[in-house]
Parts: sequence; C-alpha cells; structure tokens
Amino acid sequence: MKKRLLTLALALCLCLTLLPTGAVAAPVSYVALGDSIAAGYGLVGYAGDYSNPSGCFPALIAQAQGYSLNNLAISGDDTSDLLEKMQTSRYQNALKNADVISVTIGSNDLLVTTVNLLMEHLGVSHEDLAGLGQAGVMDDVSQVTGILQDIGSYLASGEVKSVLDAAVAGFYTNWDTIMSTLQGWNPDARVVVTNYYNPYKLFDINFGALSMNVGSLGQGYLDQMNAYITASPYNGSYYTIADVTAVTTNVKLDLSAIMSAMMTGQTPDLSGALNVDPHPDAAGHAYIAEKLLAVLNPVSFSDVADADWYAPAVYYAANNGLVVGYEDETFRPDSNMTIAAYMTVLYRYARAAAGTGIPEKQTTGTNWAEAANWVNSFLLDGKYPNLDANMTRYQMAEITAKVLQTVSTLTGKTLNTRSTHGFTDVPAGSSHYAAVAYLESVYGIDGNPTGDGSYTFLGDNSIRRSEVAQVVYNIMTKSAG
Repeated sequence: MKKRLLTLALALCLCLTLLPTGAVAAPVSYVALGDSIAAGYGLVGYAGDYSNPSGCFPALIAQAQGYSLNNLAISGDDTSDLLEKMQTSRYQNALKNADVISVTIGSNDLLVTTVNLLMEHLGVSHEDLAGLGQAGVMDDVSQVTGILQDIGSYLASGEVKSVLDAAVAGFYTNWDTIMSTLQGWNPDARVVVTNYYNPYKLFDINFGALSMNVGSLGQGYLDQMNAYITASPYNGSYYTIADVTAVTTNVKLDLSAIMSAMMTGQTPDLSGALNVDPHPDAAGHAYIAEKLLAVLNPVSFSDVADADWYAPAVYYAANNGLVVGYEDETFRPDSNMTIAAYMTVLYRYARAAAGTGIPEKQTTGTNWAEAANWVNSFLLDGKYPNLDANMTRYQMAEITAKVLQTVSTLTGKTLNTRSTHGFTDVPAGSSHYAAVAYLESVYGIDGNPTGDGSYTFLGDNSIRRSEVAQVVYNIMTKSAG
C-alpha cells in the first residue's frame, strides 16, 4: 500500500512539471520608485511610507495590468535619497527581480531646495508656518504685498540662481547614476519614467498693484530637467518617458478673503483661501496612470509599418492619446480627415496642455463630436457649418493656428519659433497667408519642396490622416517641446 501511494505521488509530481508554464506563472512584478507623488500623498488611504493608497497611480496601473505592486516611493525623497535607499537589500532585491519599474523622482531636488531658501530668507521655521493663519500676523495690505514682492525678487536673484543651478547639476549626476545602476542590475526590465510638471503653473497672485505667476519663477529649471532626461542616452535605450507635464493641481490663494478676516480681527479660514499643495488629486493620479499605461501598452496599426515616413508621427500621436485608429486595428494613413475629426484631435491637445482652461467635452462614443462642436463654436465663431466635410490644408492651418494661439494665451507659454521660407502658392496678403505663415513659424508645417529651393503648400488639397499625424507630432515635439 505504501509503495502504491509513493508511486501515485511521484506520478502527480511528474504531471505538475508537464503543466503549461502559464498555469502557474507568477504575476508581473512592478516596482514603483519615487517621492510623494508616486507614494500617493494626500489621497484617501495615505498613511505614510509604503501605505500605497488605492488611488495612487502605481496602484491604478497595477490594477489595470494585473501586476504585483511593490510601491517603494517615499514622500520627501529626492534623487540623493533614492540613491541611498538603493544601497539597501530591500530595494536591491526588489529592483533586480522587477519586470516593470516606474521612476518618479527629482521634483524635490528643486522644490525642497527652494522652500529651504525661502524659509531662511524670511527667517521662519517649519514651526512658524503653523501660525501664519493667525489674526494679526499680517494686518496691513501693503505689508502682504511687500512680502510677496520681496519673495518674487529674491527668487529671481543671483544668489538663488547659483544655489538652484547647483541643485539641478546635482540632479543630473544623480539621474545618470540611478539609471546606470538600474540598467546594471536589471537590463531587461521595462522602465517608465515620468517627467516634471509645474504644480504652480496656474497659480496667479493678483493683489493690489501686485501681479505674479508663481509657476513662472521655477519653470525654467523644470524645462532644463525635462530636457535632460529627454536627451539622456538612457531615453529610448533603457527607459521611456511618460509625459505628465499637463498635470494640474488645486493650488490657489485668495488674498482678499485672508486680508478681510485679518483686518477685522478674525482668524482667516485658510482651508478655503489658501492651497499650496503641489500634489495631484485623485483625478491627477488617474491622468498620470493613463499616461504610463499608454507607454506600457503601445498602440499598433496593421497598416503602419516602421519604415513608413509617417510611422514615428502616427505612433507618437496615438500613444499620447491624440489620434485613434479603427476597430479593425488600422489607421488608414492615406484616407482624408474630416474637419470634425481634426478639431477633436486638437481639442485633445488643448485640453492636455491647458487643463481646466479648456472645458471638458466628449471625444469618444456616441457624443464624440461634442469637442469638435465646442472648438468650432467657441474658438472659430462657428465658421465651419459642415464639420463632416473633408478638411483642406488651408482649413487645417487656420484651425491649428487658432487652437495653438488659444493654448498659448491660456498657459502663458510662448511656442518655439523659427525663420520661415514661405510658400510660392501662398502669397503675402492672401486670405490664408497669416495662418499658414504662423503655422510654419512654430514648426507645424514644412511644405512640399519643388526642387529649386522653393516650397509649395497646396492649400486646396484635402489633407490625409498621415499628414495630420505629422502636424500633431511637430506641434508636440517642436512647437511646444
């Protein structure tokens, strides 16, 4: 009897070894590195280090993909802190065995340095900050204005510039060390990094004679950091960037309400008048997760080969959620695009770039034309009565120019420009000249070379979907890049 049981057990073991590996495969291991953004600071369920609230973007990604998540992000960490933690066995074991790694680190290299400089300049400590909402601390309008003007001048000073320049230089060094270390440990991992959004880009202070955009004070440094990780040799060869620069936060400052309370001897309600929290809310985390998922699940079209001239533009626009294909998994690059479809593409770009400055409209489903109708009505004064018509190149230029100018106005950011060669078939003074010339100047179009050094635009021709993708690609990577 005993012998028969041993034989049966052996047979079962042999059967188990013959099972398909997928039947017992371990879930994909996902490690999230980063700071308070990846840690989910401020979300429901956040309880400090390693608490991993369900609404943070790493948790949303893990849920969507079926990954096994190890969220190692720590609030307050900068790149130096991450390098130090990477020397521990906990981090090394996780990273060496990870299938997917996301990296959201570097914001504190700049933010913490700036905050510390300001506190030293103002002569306040972290403990002092708790008393700033008390009545009587600043009970004069000119005092408040003076302090804010002093802060703006100080942040623009040479003293601050030298310190922040050094902080960004340190970030560059640490970034390279982090990536070289990760690649040495785990060269086959799928690595996605997030770039840097400006949490204060929509934070305007208008009080008396004072007018200041807080975000503009640090935008240049964020641009440098984004440019560095984009130009890095590890970009493309080891990691892929998820573009989250369009993330918006809920920062605000209602000085009128604060001063009104102070001047009447009351304690101002800062919860309703002041919010300087740079972290994304639940909607912001969902947006970041969407951007990372687009990188992790790249789009593929059966009729767009890698060798096609338009392939980089088509896949860039598709993976950034600006253009979509058809249910049969084709893109149909040689098909014409309707006015409504193109307005929808540009609406997606404008909404991502300007955030809440552009109202939310449907771009998919049965009401997909809602966004196009809004663009036509509110940006173009209803100029195009037939949105189902195929779009000409002239119409594309006019619509694009208007949307780009609107986004630039809403965000306060000037697009990159260049000198232009012009087009022989779009003479100066013609009705289409301004829009075409503007779009060429911001890298949107190049035109068709004639062979003698001149270019044509062929404005009355219908524009193909592949050409639209190229225009969008130019806008994203050159105009606003």
